[in-house]
Amino acid sequence: MNPKDAAPRSYERQRVEKTTAQTEGLTDPIPPASFRLMSVQEIQSQLTKLTPQELAKVARFLESLQQTHTPEFARELAEGHREMDAGRKISEADLTRLLAAQAVGQTSVCSG
Repeated sequence: MNPKDAAPRSYERQRVEKTTAQTEGLTDPIPPASFRLMSVQEIQSQLTKLTPQELAKVARFLESLQQTHTPEFARELAEGHREMDAGRKISEADLTRLLAAQAVGQTSVCSG
């Protein structure tokens, strides 16, 4: 195998493992030693063996993956970064208070 061909697969493996680790319900990334690329047919075959709960987790993962690869998501992310760079931020403490207040039905708790 050409060494140049190996680099993209290594990067792809790391991206898949990171994405998998960050997705709800799929917190155990595939160990690098056992990772290999699968064909769509192999993936489909394995999906038929999953429980309904596991299929639901896979569906949520695929939906989030699809949403994060859209031009709209890239624009929203860039806009959020611009707003934060311009100073529109919230502290972790304020966020915690805001979320706690929303849980009990209050609305105004930020100190800013």
